[in-house]
Amino acid sequence: MKKLLFICIMIFFIALIVLYPKQSENCIYACTTISSPGSYKLCRDLENVRNRTCIKISSNSIAFDCNSHSISGTNLSNSAGIYGSNITNITLKNCKISNFNIGVEFHKVHSSLIKNCNLSLNSIGILLDGDKNRVLNSTAEHNSYRGFWISGYDNWLVNSTARLNRRYGVELMGRNNLISKNFVYLNMVGIEVAYSHNNICLLYTSDAADELDGVDLGGR
Repeated sequence: MKKLLFICIMIFFIALIVLYPKQSENCIYACTTISSPGSYKLCRDLENVRNRTCIKISSNSIAFDCNSHSISGTNLSNSAGIYGSNITNITLKNCKISNFNIGVEFHKVHSSLIKNCNLSLNSIGILLDGDKNRVLNSTAEHNSYRGFWISGYDNWLVNSTARLNRRYGVELMGRNNLISKNFVYLNMVGIEVAYSHNNICLLYTSDAADELDGVDLGGR
């Protein structure tokens, strides 16, 4: 009898662990501001978002995993799917963001990582302003203005794709930035380099060319 009771108690606790995630996992179920360091994950799709900003990151040392869920807006002006300013050591991954003015908007962000993200049907896919940031394995497509807009110092865009963006696939401003091993095609301008120096651009391309320029070196 005691053995049967023990087995029942164990099954009960195992069911609790499976059905109710630990609080430390910090599941996000709605648009919010993340203001404390730690790891967070999106636990459902956020659709038809009417907020100007859905996820605001306001603290250093935050890891946010969309867990392959999507965040989709309603094309409000001055809106952002994910926004952060004056922060450092941020990791953003596995996000699908669409129908915002800017998919990911990071101002004065430092030593951070964006990876495995898809930005589509925004005006700008990713706006990244800061130093020593890395964008890896991400795709910006079907955005109405820019795919990736990167400015600052020692930023990387690597193993990513910019395609079918109406104006620029990639716009680069700043110095000592690296664009490498990317597929950039079927944009009006593939890569625009402006107000920049000491940058390195190494890219892969498909057979389909950009409409006006593959790489436009503004020389400014």
